Amino acid sequence: MCRTGCLLFVGILLSHFVVAQIDTVLQLPAVEVAGIRLRTLPPGEGVETWDSARLEMAAYRNTAELLSREGGVFIKSYGIGSSATSSIRGGSAGQTSVVWNGLPLQSPMLGQLDLSLLPVAFVDQLSVRYGGNGASWGSGAIGGVITIDNTAKYGIGHKVDLYSALGSFGRWDEQLKWQYGNTKFAGATRIFHQQATNDFAYRIRPDLPEKRQDNAAIRQSGVLQELYWKNRPNQELSLQLWGQLAAREIPPTSTQSRSEAFQKDEFVRSAVHWKRHGRNSIIQARTGLFLENMNYQDKQIGEDSKSHFWTLMGELDGQWQLKKQRKFQLVINQIYTRAVTDGYQEPAAQYRISLFGAFQQNLGSWKAQLSARQELVGGKLVALMPHLGLEGKLGPWLTIKGKLARNYRLPSLNDLYWRPGGNRDLLAEHGWSKELGFSTHWKSESHQLTYGVTGFSRRIHNWILWSLKTGDAFWSASNIAEVWSRGIEQRLNYKMSYANGCWQLSAGYDFTLSTNEKAIQNPKIDAGAQLFYVPKHQAFASLIWYWKKWNLAYQHRYTGPVTALNDSLKGYQVGNWQMQYSHTYKRYSASIFLQIDNSWNANYRIVERRPMPGRSFEVGVRVGVRG
Repeated sequence: MCRTGCLLFVGILLSHFVVAQIDTVLQLPAVEVAGIRLRTLPPGEGVETWDSARLEMAAYRNTAELLSREGGVFIKSYGIGSSATSSIRGGSAGQTSVVWNGLPLQSPMLGQLDLSLLPVAFVDQLSVRYGGNGASWGSGAIGGVITIDNTAKYGIGHKVDLYSALGSFGRWDEQLKWQYGNTKFAGATRIFHQQATNDFAYRIRPDLPEKRQDNAAIRQSGVLQELYWKNRPNQELSLQLWGQLAAREIPPTSTQSRSEAFQKDEFVRSAVHWKRHGRNSIIQARTGLFLENMNYQDKQIGEDSKSHFWTLMGELDGQWQLKKQRKFQLVINQIYTRAVTDGYQEPAAQYRISLFGAFQQNLGSWKAQLSARQELVGGKLVALMPHLGLEGKLGPWLTIKGKLARNYRLPSLNDLYWRPGGNRDLLAEHGWSKELGFSTHWKSESHQLTYGVTGFSRRIHNWILWSLKTGDAFWSASNIAEVWSRGIEQRLNYKMSYANGCWQLSAGYDFTLSTNEKAIQNPKIDAGAQLFYVPKHQAFASLIWYWKKWNLAYQHRYTGPVTALNDSLKGYQVGNWQMQYSHTYKRYSASIFLQIDNSWNANYRIVERRPMPGRSFEVGVRVGVRG
């Protein structure tokens, strides 16, 4: 991490030097070319997007905390700052793909990403793309895709924002965001630090005495450096360098008297992206190198486990506008990863190469797209993954959309090589998904309303599950499950504008049945039973009031009961308040906010035997200056 810090420091100094020098050069006019988004937003896609203005209200949180309050993603969280993974449309954590500026972030060892290690402050735009996207994004994109993107701010000059916040249970957040740029060069330097003791009080049962959580402290720090250069009006070269360190104590469960477990995560992610716009084309090339270390310790049992992996990725992407109504895209992608851990007999490596193609045809207000991906893994072909999407208008206020797709998830390196229990004969999870949705919209001078409903169904075969086989003393991975996920999603958005302000209402309800179609002995799962940690019902709403320099927001979420490995967890409701006042004077701006989480002091669990905090507070300030 020391070497990474030095590289970042040099990059920051060079970026400021280049900004100062380029201002003396003759500037060429900028060229704006609309992207041909066949891969990132195909027809029929259900998408929820958080832009920079919306993310600003949650800049001091991590992505897991944001999604647990908004949207239809179920977050399986072990507590504040602790491990948090996602489930979309009844899928497992490994069936969510997380993509950063076009590059997948999931750990090749676990096959998933801990969203608590993804700070919102490092994101300019966040989107959740629901449903199967195996053709577009490859392995793991079965339940959905979370995309996080950074964008260049050309012509911004210099803009500095400082955040600081204090909260309950020893929480302390600090952030710095420095953006700079002229017409040819742009960059951003983002730094964050977060820590908390998490020593909140809780009760196992109402009739038992109150306990206080211990060995739960967390500390995270990170830096993201971005550099963008328009060497020509139609070309851009960018570099992102992201380093982060997290140290987290792991508290005892409600059935343990104490814990000394500790986990340390550190990673460096670097990416280079080149893009060229033609009159009817876009050519892009990107490459990324990710390095990650994890150390888990537990002195009580003498555990000291270290693991390390590095991943090298490269991609070439071409998009062409054939005619006004036709578009075509071709992408070739290569990924090589190597992992070393005490749990493997020897270092494990994997090489993958894939080819993606898409063709879109527009007919008036209708458009259809056919996509496909073919992947080669370790010299063996994965079955072809086709995708068909359709979207169009049935009238001035009614839109219909649908898609049919085949999707897959490759076994993780732990599934294949962990000792004991890994299984080198595992097959990829695969299956078909289909969905159909309608949306309506209405707009007047002061009112905007949109409402949408989507039904979906997905069957996944060869579902990988770790189970205890007869005669074995250890758990092992096998393709023993078949899962059928189906349900209905509803979304409502309403905005009413008036002099000096507006009201915004967002609401949603998800009904999800995700059932195992085969009986399993250990863990005991009956045929037709709902999967562990998949709620059938989720409902959420947020109401925001903007008036002059004030805004007041209330978020409420209901999560239905779930079945866990040992216990059944009750459903729960959590409400959060936020109030903010902002003021701008010439080049300076400032805001102060108050956040109240779990305002109704609900006693609930997301993961069995892992208590969640009651009512908590956080107060913070942001100061900005623009040069």
